[in-house]
Amino acid sequence: MAKKEAKPNPLIGQVQLSTGTASTPYRVSDGNCLIIGGTADLSVVKERLDGQAVYPIETKDGKALMLIKLCDFQEADLGPHVELQYSYLVSRSPLTALKPHPFGILKIIANEPKVGLYADQVWNDTEPVIAYNNEYLGLNAHLCNGAISRDEEKGTKKFIFTDLDTGESLLEGEVSESPKNLTQTTIKLIRLMGIKNAFKFATRFWIKAKVINPIGKVHPENWAAETFLHAESVVVQPFDPNLDKIKFGNPSDIKLNFEPQFIEHMNKIKFVHLEPKIWEKEKKKSRFSFGK
Repeated sequence: MAKKEAKPNPLIGQVQLSTGTASTPYRVSDGNCLIIGGTADLSVVKERLDGQAVYPIETKDGKALMLIKLCDFQEADLGPHVELQYSYLVSRSPLTALKPHPFGILKIIANEPKVGLYADQVWNDTEPVIAYNNEYLGLNAHLCNGAISRDEEKGTKKFIFTDLDTGESLLEGEVSESPKNLTQTTIKLIRLMGIKNAFKFATRFWIKAKVINPIGKVHPENWAAETFLHAESVVVQPFDPNLDKIKFGNPSDIKLNFEPQFIEHMNKIKFVHLEPKIWEKEKKKSRFSFGK
């Protein structure tokens, strides 16, 4: 008999914020998420991690691994809102450099408990969500205007995020959602991750990941908050520079020299973000081979 799929089952609590009372853990019951994964300039990422007790996951060609998450949360505990988040894959101690692979980030998330997603920058478009992210989760969240639109006929998604205070562009672009070589992509994922883990990213499994907060007044250490993400439909595809375009607006973000490698469309999602806790040492040995 097949094992039942593990699902988050946290206790419900409350937290008092400057904007009022909010329930914990934070839940999204419907929405869409676009993830763009790739590499960034290692020296710039190390500068951004200066003073943090974490280390970026490096590739053998001297890059850092980075994720961009763009979400349209339509039904959530604090009401509908959008989110833009820049994260780097990190560990608490240096790990051996990883052999470059366009879908390598997905394998790490699926297999490596020693790695978390350090939330460098977060933007949301409502005050209650900003308060929750900053005052409870200890993230570096800012107000923005953001929109993600989907053209089903063209098979594309457009997005634009701007800083609410300055009106300057943060990130904008358009990506495809109708990959021509979906079968080839699936084969590559299976070869990289194995059948079980590959299908976690293409079926209705709950994907588990740790979000690591910056050291600050709320949390004096880099704590880890477990998150769970479930999608009714998932499309993973290579980033095609002939079809897919993204543009950073902030000069400091342009310096990251982000090179996108893959796109993951996750539609009709459910999401749970648990409370941050001390990043405990993993008792089990690493199940992921870094660059052997």
